[in-house]
Amino acid sequence: MGPVEDSQAVNAPILMDRFYENTKATDGVDIGSRRKHREYMKQRDLAPSGDFSPEWYAKQKRAEVLETNKIRREDVSRATYEVLDRRK
Repeated sequence: MGPVEDSQAVNAPILMDRFYENTKATDGVDIGSRRKHREYMKQRDLAPSGDFSPEWYAKQKRAEVLETNKIRREDVSRATYEVLDRRK
């Protein structure tokens, strides 16, 4: 006895882009096909999170920390200068 064949294409084992069916963006825009989704992302200058590697996130986080540390160093330097300047 062989495998049961289903005559409906909906039940086919491999269907491309089924996850796009009846999909809407959070603002209600229909993105129910690959083309619609791509156009929606392009119009709003968005990118899927899968386009960014863990290394990219790590690099962004490091840049944020370095900028924060730079601001802190500048604040400490300014405060130190003001305290020393008042002593004169």
